[in-house]
Amino acid sequence: MRVVYLSEYSACQMSGVIKKILGQTRVWRRLGHEVRLALVSSPCKSIDPAIGEAGRVFSSTFVSSLTGPPKTYINKILSSEAVRRFVVQFKPDYIYYRDGLWYPGLERILSLAPYIIEVNTVPELELTGPRRWLHRMTKRRLYSHAAGIVAVTNEIASSLRHYNKQAFFFPNGIDTEQLRPRLPPSNTRPALIFAGTPGQRWHGVDKLLIMARKLPEFVFHVVGPSKVADAPPNIRFHGYASPEKLSELYNIADVGIGTLALHRIGMREAAPLKVREYLAYGLPTIIAYDDPALRGLDCVLQLPNEEDLTPYTGAIREFVYSWAGKPISRREVLPRIDLAVIEEEKIARITQLLRGQEKQNA
Repeated sequence: MRVVYLSEYSACQMSGVIKKILGQTRVWRRLGHEVRLALVSSPCKSIDPAIGEAGRVFSSTFVSSLTGPPKTYINKILSSEAVRRFVVQFKPDYIYYRDGLWYPGLERILSLAPYIIEVNTVPELELTGPRRWLHRMTKRRLYSHAAGIVAVTNEIASSLRHYNKQAFFFPNGIDTEQLRPRLPPSNTRPALIFAGTPGQRWHGVDKLLIMARKLPEFVFHVVGPSKVADAPPNIRFHGYASPEKLSELYNIADVGIGTLALHRIGMREAAPLKVREYLAYGLPTIIAYDDPALRGLDCVLQLPNEEDLTPYTGAIREFVYSWAGKPISRREVLPRIDLAVIEEEKIARITQLLRGQEKQNA
């Protein structure tokens, strides 16, 4: 089938989301589909060649003098006509749209073919102010007219079936062929790594500081969030790290740490890409939420999704020491996180869904 993958996300640096999008397009092509990526991004000084190989980046030079959210939003509006022409020219069988905030011109694009929406979170729980209001006002029209909705957790899928009965669950995956697992290090002090994004309160960086104080025998590496002035001495802040630098840190780490405060946005389930990256590198991992795809893995310590994690300091210490210097079982882990496995099942489901709808409309 012919597919346009539409997403509005920054192409200015290689992020986990961009890696996932590129991985999806690679897998779909291996499955015999013709795929073109339409990536709407604010103007960038440089773009990774892999993005250009997958499709086109759409941006408007008229927004160069703007900054912040207005720049991103206005760029979407001004780029929409070029995206529409791109889709018309390619003539896809369907559009695969990574859910984003509605903007004028989006529906004109999505009306060109049946569309599937991929939803990675519950937007109303993360958005604030005017952006939350806009989402509430427009979500029904986008979700209800979709041919189907792909959600990365059961929790998200259940919240969307009110708008579209064809909302189904497929977890996030990672292209494991692009990653080589590290050899477990021989650290005199166990090293833990947290990779996140600045300003996301549900990541629980403040809890990480408490954890570091309670476990002074460990070294904690924090990638992404800004340095905290009163952080304990056993925390190393690295700021933004390139993929190469992040890979170096994974290679010296004993354990990865995922989101610790999902309860702060009223959610129970998640499927973060960073946790799949930890596991693909061979890192046993600590999380504080439910990830349906990872249930039952002994290399994943699931803490309660609650504010105070200090009662579980002993469990964390025991988990880290039990895995330090030991490899995890890729045979058990890879089927849970491998993008190729997940996307093959997803595309089969989408194809079946679209053919069924074609027969109904015939």
